[in-house]
Amino acid sequence: MPVVLVFELRGAGARAKYEKTFKAMVKGRRKRPGDWKVKGLLTHAAGPIPGGWRVIDVWQSRAALNRFGKKLMPVMKQVGLANAKPKISPLKRFIK
Repeated sequence: MPVVLVFELRGAGARAKYEKTFKAMVKGRRKRPGDWKVKGLLTHAAGPIPGGWRVIDVWQSRAALNRFGKKLMPVMKQVGLANAKPKISPLKRFIK
């Protein structure tokens, strides 16, 4: 079952921390953001919100998200996002 993950990163440095995280995760594996292939990731979107930055991912399954999370969480900790807690919900439908 697909799941949606939403991070709402707060504070003036939220975008910069997101960008550092993204660059660390794709290092050496892309020329353009669309070249970044992660097994199980259906879509990734990020953008500004009042007072911060929002990240939305849709994953094929919770298992796929958990596999990626094992790589992501140490990077988030390194850039100062250790306390960021995502909201994760099941999806009934995802249309691409």
